[in-house]
Parts: sequence; C-alpha cells; structure tokens
Amino acid sequence: MDRPGFDDIIKLACCLFSFTGLPYILLIEKLKHIKSALKLWLKDIKINEEETFTSLSNDIQNLDKILETRELHEEEHWIYSECKIGILELEDLRNKDSQQRSRVKWASYGYDNSSYFHRSIKNLESRSRIHGLTINNIWVTKLSLVKKEARSFFAKRFKCSSDPIPNLSCYNIK
Repeated sequence: MDRPGFDDIIKLACCLFSFTGLPYILLIEKLKHIKSALKLWLKDIKINEEETFTSLSNDIQNLDKILETRELHEEEHWIYSECKIGILELEDLRNKDSQQRSRVKWASYGYDNSSYFHRSIKNLESRSRIHGLTINNIWVTKLSLVKKEARSFFAKRFKCSSDPIPNLSCYNIK
C-alpha cells in the first residue's frame, strides 16, 4: 500500500468492474476483481523494483571501483548517496512485504507454527537458567545447594536492621 500508484490501481479496478446480481455476490466478485488487478500490478512493480535494485547496485559497484583509484567528485558523491538511499528504500519495501506475508501466514495457519514458538521459548528459558554457582571457590550444580545459597544471599541483603524505625507523629492534621 506504500507504493506509488496503489490508490490509482484500486480506483481503476473499481471503475472497470461491472456485474449484476445479488449484493453479497457483487461484493465478492468486486473484491476478486480488485485482487486480480493488484496481483498483476504488483508483479509489474516487483519486476521494475528488481531492475532498479540491480541498476543501483551496479552504479554503487562502479563508484566503489572509482573510489579505489581516486576521490569521488561532488556529482559522483551525490550519485553514490542517492543510490544508497534508493537501495535502502527498496529494501524497506521488501521487508514490509515479507512482514505482511508472515502476518498472512499466521492468520491462515494460526497455531500450526506454535511448535516453533514453543521451541524458541524453551531455548530462551534454557539460556536464562542458572546452571550452577561458585560457592567458596567451588562450582556447585546441585539444585538444592544453589537454591540454598541464593536464599541465604538475598536473606542477608534484605535482612531488617536492628536500628529503630523512625516514627512520625503529626497531631491535629486533617
């Protein structure tokens, strides 16, 4: 939808559509017509973007070769920076496309990918787990000893002090 000409292709597809029949069938057919028009348009756009990407990459490679022998002129610097910007924009569009495709797959397949996500979570948990502690310069992996040491460490840190707790008395205050 971010590509230039998207709105125009939708308007053109709607103008060229003609159908008579029940309203719900009309809507279904209209959406099918718009979808097929968008597929053709997107196919052409992708071909043009690929050609543009190849052209920009070739320009950057040529300027890199020139840069190895001498400094670039002001015009060549401008061309180099414009090529870089163009490539970044095309890569951004590709990333948005792949992100949209992943959302569509998730909507279509739903929980079919849940095993992947569960494996990812288990992997994260195993990397976050404390497998052992050094206690008195000895590596200890026994779970009960690790728990005992952790409990005693935090008990010392959060132990109440024997100092009296200050008391604030404010009389006649509403």
